[in-house]
Amino acid sequence: MKNILKCFLLFGFLFFSGHMSAQENLMNWIKECEKDKFVDMTVIDNKIPETKKPDSYIVKITLKEKPQLVELMRKAYESDKVNAFSVIDKRVNGVMFPSRCIFAKTEVDKTITETVFDFYYDTKTSETTMTMIRTFDSNNQELKKTLNKSNIASNAPSKKESVDKEKMENYEIAKVVLSNQTFGILPDDNRTPYNNKNFMGFENKMLILQGIFARDEARHVCAVKNYKYNVDKEGSIMVTFDFTGRITTGSFIITMKKGDNYVEIIEVINQTIPSYKHFRIRFYGEVFPSDACDYMPIVNEL
Repeated sequence: MKNILKCFLLFGFLFFSGHMSAQENLMNWIKECEKDKFVDMTVIDNKIPETKKPDSYIVKITLKEKPQLVELMRKAYESDKVNAFSVIDKRVNGVMFPSRCIFAKTEVDKTITETVFDFYYDTKTSETTMTMIRTFDSNNQELKKTLNKSNIASNAPSKKESVDKEKMENYEIAKVVLSNQTFGILPDDNRTPYNNKNFMGFENKMLILQGIFARDEARHVCAVKNYKYNVDKEGSIMVTFDFTGRITTGSFIITMKKGDNYVEIIEVINQTIPSYKHFRIRFYGEVFPSDACDYMPIVNEL
């Protein structure tokens, strides 16, 4: 009874807390998670080195055996998603769950250019992960003071600026999923013919290799060790790790420059059955959250 009352009071706090911005319910839910010391949380606050002004703000929350908080998250999402300009829902075990929603700049804080919420569900461990990424326009307040009717048009973002902004948002998401091993990569270069079976990435904390990444027709499920994630002072990222499957061993080197989610992949793979084979392959592709990758899983699993 006490838990039911607590859940009811928390629900009331989330949804009747006065003036609401576009994603206020989700932000209130994050505040409730901050109060619970048993909720795993990572906060990354990036600033522009020259000015120390905010560049991006990332919060990652992982829920283990917290069904009430998961349900409140779903309700907060359902309430706020009507204000989002991009929404992705996904069916998990017959139930619709949020996958991603993106909110534009609001009047509450015009320095925030965009807020992205990504949701991931691990069906084997019953863990729920939410990642929020906020990007900032640190010059917005200064620009607002100087803008007038005669120069609003000249200060409107160009097509190139819009493309660069989208690339940077993809880069921030890729940083998160590369660091917490929840990424997927789809090949995207002129040398690799399109095949919807080509995929490498993590699912349920195991590495999946298919198609060109596996060098055969099976779906390889591999264990990973020596996983290393490094970011240099320019913002470029390098990920290295070793993997072992039932009939394969090998390693990966993944590099990504700041400003996009496009990566170079160097894979070394050794096949032990039916006879020993050694391959060293270079690919190029894009990094996404693994559950957002659109590919065809192969039935034959090793």
